[in-house]
Amino acid sequence: MGGGGTTTQRASAHEHPKLGVAATVQRLEVAADPAGAAYFHNVRVNGILPRDRSIGLFALLAVLNSRPVDFAFRRGAAPLQNGFFTANKQFISWLPIPEPSPSELGHHGKRLYELATAIDQERSTFLDWLTSICGTPLKKLNGWTKIEA
Repeated sequence: MGGGGTTTQRASAHEHPKLGVAATVQRLEVAADPAGAAYFHNVRVNGILPRDRSIGLFALLAVLNSRPVDFAFRRGAAPLQNGFFTANKQFISWLPIPEPSPSELGHHGKRLYELATAIDQERSTFLDWLTSICGTPLKKLNGWTKIEA
């Protein structure tokens, strides 16, 4: 990745802080695994390790989730059906990664990660509350997949 990162298939790399991106996307959306807890199999989800440690995981997260980088990605990625694109190494590695102010971009990337985590927690809390009010497991309700989404 243009000075910023690279996809990897090495087993030992899975245990490091990394980013993950689905193999097919409508727009470039990257998630963080700062604890190195997720194992990406690089078939449906690709792992991205920062090549340049000076950029930092959260700064790279902010850059890769930005609109300008998504714009460049969709111009260079292989188009698939229904507005999807292939998001593997050959279509991500060339993306322009600016020389960021590490503290500023890292702050924004970390905030993005914190907000996504808070949204997931809020959704989970709401679903638990809904289950308690209904008195039945969520999966027994009609349309539960739409409620969960």
